[in-house]
Amino acid sequence: MPHRNLSLKECARYLGWNIREVEKLAQRGELPADKVRGEWRVNHIRLIEWVQQHLPSFDPERIRQIEQAAEARGEAEDMPAAGEGVYLTHLIRPELIEADLPAKTRRSVLEELVNLLERTDLLLDRRALLDSLLQREELCSTALPQGFALCHPRQPSPHFVEEPLVALARVSRGIAFGSPDGRLTRLFFLICCRDESHHLHTLARLVRFLDPESVQMLLSLPDAAAIHGFVQERDALLGQAGGT
Repeated sequence: MPHRNLSLKECARYLGWNIREVEKLAQRGELPADKVRGEWRVNHIRLIEWVQQHLPSFDPERIRQIEQAAEARGEAEDMPAAGEGVYLTHLIRPELIEADLPAKTRRSVLEELVNLLERTDLLLDRRALLDSLLQREELCSTALPQGFALCHPRQPSPHFVEEPLVALARVSRGIAFGSPDGRLTRLFFLICCRDESHHLHTLARLVRFLDPESVQMLLSLPDAAAIHGFVQERDALLGQAGGT
């Protein structure tokens, strides 16, 4: 699938959106779609990159639909079972949280985030992961206006980690990480999944998780234990509200 072109119907099913919405996006030039012999076609790789870049700007219902569609594809055998409610809690382990990351530059942030993954003994290829993270940031910064960044490789890969993981870290002073509003970034997540369905599921869940109140809470909590407790509580609430 990664190298094939999708019809608009397949694209709509992949995103979990209504076909008419997808058709309108293609007609307005807002979707990475091209006409081939009179029919719209969407390259799968370009679609994934488009979703990654624009996901935070989608309305909450569209984000929830992407999350549900990704989980429903079931390409990742190690996804938490539907109905458990919590999701991020399985990925953001206590040892992957750092309340005071010793980093002062964009590169050092990425290096220190990768260091956090080494705490689990599940990191397979540090160099390849770091290179992919740097490539993704060169393509377009993963920093968002609310003061956080959702760092991730350009493409998920089973060669980076043995299990899907998410690291969470704060820096004491903000870092110029390329946020669209020019503000400094203090809160960083590293999403490292083994396949694209799990990746999009995780990315969508985090965007839903990180409302302004939650971002401020994560920035104000005293230590890693308190941050992990909040992640558990907020994740459970999201699970009850809809979406796994």
